[in-house]
Amino acid sequence: MVMLPPLSQRLRQVLRKLAADEQRISHRFETETGFGSPDLIRETGNLVEKTLIRVMEEIEKGPGSTRIW
Repeated sequence: MVMLPPLSQRLRQVLRKLAADEQRISHRFETETGFGSPDLIRETGNLVEKTLIRVMEEIEKGPGSTRIW
């Protein structure tokens, strides 16, 4: 049986990934479009939504789950 780290550690990983992805998206839009703030806001919103869904999935899995994403 695979033991997962405590929920707080798993959520920290998710939030770190969110920050890295947001930085990547911001840089990509700045590089490709010069500024494109409406697109940037939409993409960032989509990223936050996906991350929050993943956070909720981690919470639902609970501390004894063996599923790792």
